[in-house]
Amino acid sequence: MKDYVVTAYWIGEKYRAAAVKLAASLDALGIPHDIRPQPEQGSWWLNMRHRPLFVREMMRAYPDRPLVVVDADCIFERRPDVLDAGISEDVAAMWWLEPNDREIAYEGTMYLAPTARVRAMVDRWADIDRIEATAPPEDSGVNEALARTQGLTMLRLHQEYCWIEIQMRKKYPDAQPRIRHHCLYHVCQNAVR
Repeated sequence: MKDYVVTAYWIGEKYRAAAVKLAASLDALGIPHDIRPQPEQGSWWLNMRHRPLFVREMMRAYPDRPLVVVDADCIFERRPDVLDAGISEDVAAMWWLEPNDREIAYEGTMYLAPTARVRAMVDRWADIDRIEATAPPEDSGVNEALARTQGLTMLRLHQEYCWIEIQMRKKYPDAQPRIRHHCLYHVCQNAVR
């Protein structure tokens, strides 16, 4: 197993309960983690925009270790074998096609290597999200930062690493999720209705 650390942050009581379940799933699999509360930012959108600042904080706390940054409302159901085997790329994420045919990296599960390129990408991401703080979080600066960071190498993770049942089961009926996201946020809740 490679020496990665799973990190997540939570804001608010609903996410605190989810973070406890996430930690329990990681403990059961023997996966090291650092899950921290963060201060309320004023709205759900601003809470989402806090992610690159949290990632930067975790990169400082673990300067020589890869991070696997996940949403607090996910559960690790099986060992993440791709992560255990080691990743040589700077970034790994699950990519999907948006309804407008734009392909994006989904930030719900992201592997980040401890490289200067990744630190530069996270700094760009934080700058973009700070400047565009009023834009919806679906337009997170992470994809722009990934595109604008020269020399960054990326690995595409299979959907089982960032599984969202309501969006994926029909398309991938035989998939066996490794990291299941529960979508506590309002976008997925509205999609179910």
